[in-house]
Amino acid sequence: MTRRKTIAILYHARGTYPLRTAVETHLHAWLRHSRHHTAHVNAALCDPVAALNALDPDVVVIHTSFCGLRWNRSEFSRLEPAFDRIGRMRALKIALPQDEYYLVNALRSMLSRMQAGVILSCAEPENWARLYGGLVDTAQFRTVLTGYLDERVVEKARLWGKPLKDRDIFVSYRAWDTGFWLGEHGAHKVRVGEAMRSALEHRNIPSNISMIASDTIAGERWLKFLGNSRATIGVEGGASLIDADGSIKACVDGFIDENPDATLEDVRTACFPEGEGDFKLACLSPRHLEAIATGTAQALVRGQYNGILEAGRHYVAIEPDYSNLDSVIDTLKDDAAISEMIDAARRDIVESGRYTYRAFVGEIDTAYVDPLPDPDSSRGFARLKAAIRDWINWRIIQGECFYLEHPGLFRPFAWLLRPIYCRLVPSSRA
Repeated sequence: MTRRKTIAILYHARGTYPLRTAVETHLHAWLRHSRHHTAHVNAALCDPVAALNALDPDVVVIHTSFCGLRWNRSEFSRLEPAFDRIGRMRALKIALPQDEYYLVNALRSMLSRMQAGVILSCAEPENWARLYGGLVDTAQFRTVLTGYLDERVVEKARLWGKPLKDRDIFVSYRAWDTGFWLGEHGAHKVRVGEAMRSALEHRNIPSNISMIASDTIAGERWLKFLGNSRATIGVEGGASLIDADGSIKACVDGFIDENPDATLEDVRTACFPEGEGDFKLACLSPRHLEAIATGTAQALVRGQYNGILEAGRHYVAIEPDYSNLDSVIDTLKDDAAISEMIDAARRDIVESGRYTYRAFVGEIDTAYVDPLPDPDSSRGFARLKAAIRDWINWRIIQGECFYLEHPGLFRPFAWLLRPIYCRLVPSSRA
């Protein structure tokens, strides 16, 4: 019988509490479902090299949030010296990158310097070489989803999913208006909401559709929102552009500032006149799975959805030119039609168990962790210290977020709290 290995989850989190359900379940997937030991290292609040050395792990999972450092230039620069030192560690490095269309050069450099041996990419195999260059010759690649179903979320979703006849919202939607720097595919995220809202208003059918960031709904409130919606709309996540160094986004942002009424075609001419080529990174999103779990019908822009969702069986297909919205709305009003889709999606996606974090982690453990040599020691005390430190870090993050919302409550106690805070968070002393 093989000994259990130690898996360190290297992540970066600060400034948000509580986490969105999809993020929280993704971050803690190994802790909850791996048959090996797990410890978390939050690089936002510690020296990641020292923390990893103390654990001496067999595997370092470079979490999506750490790969996302490239979006934050100051944090990327602060932690960049650690990349090579982590790369020299004996542990197998397993990377979980997402948003692989943006700042690709920085992502490729980071994973190369950290000597990632396994890259769990959201891209299909035909795009691996374009995104990762020489890493395809040195690392093992595997296409994975951006997120999976957590069994606890499924149970909560069942609790919040009302019978169709009792749902108050006909169609709901929430999206982030990313602008035009994701290309034609990214533009669908806003267009589908605008088009559906207009079509519903024309037929005097109320909806709850918003592309405003402040209207974002998180945690159990999101499941409750879906569970009170007869249907939700959407599109695959991803982009149809590769922005290798951030120059396309910078150009688009600058152009829109000067030309706020510009269309996608205007932006394309100004910032990526070569066109969008044949690249498309399109992925199933956790929100599609959450809708299925709450028994909510989906009307989605026709796509591949990682080969998991089938148009006409699992969702009502919206044509990419939005020419069939009246037909889509008629279908959504048909209790029998959407009940059949809801039931099929639940059977194929939820009840099959194939798209859960338990199944995902089990597959990765079997393929990459189990074959590693048995460790010399259990490292139990080191993991305990890491668990305590991670708990303290989350209390710090919780306190920081509470302070930002209620700064006046802390002012009378600043003389006492400031030294304690600086002790726990050394970077705050500057």
